[in-house]
Amino acid sequence: MNKTFYSILVVIILGIIGFAVYQTTKSEMNSSSNNNSTQSTSESAPQSPEPKDAVVPGAIAILFYGEGCPHCTNVEKWLSDNKVADKVKFDKHEVWYNKDNQNLLAEKANVCGIASDKIGVPFLFDNINNKCYSGEIEVEDFFKGKL
Repeated sequence: MNKTFYSILVVIILGIIGFAVYQTTKSEMNSSSNNNSTQSTSESAPQSPEPKDAVVPGAIAILFYGEGCPHCTNVEKWLSDNKVADKVKFDKHEVWYNKDNQNLLAEKANVCGIASDKIGVPFLFDNINNKCYSGEIEVEDFFKGKL
């Protein structure tokens, strides 16, 4: 009886392990697929490092933000509440975890004469007028003027 019990227990454990491996693999494949399909939209946060030249075609501005930044979250909520992405073409770049985007931010800030040690997020670069806007209020005011 003990031999049968242990055999059944081993089969159950192997089944659970196999199911867990299957679910993990399936989840990783779905996550990878979702990242590829949402990465190019202006509303989604980047899920993986984006190339430096990834720009929404016809974007009038680039919004730089930091993942986890409370001020950036407030701007994101305002943009969402006002459906700005439906009305204005702009690009978004995460800069706290993406070195290429940090470099792009520094280049754009330099155009406005802002030293790299004075840059904060949220930060918006107006592609049309080569102007910079920093902080929640300035960024939201820029978009209010475009709505």
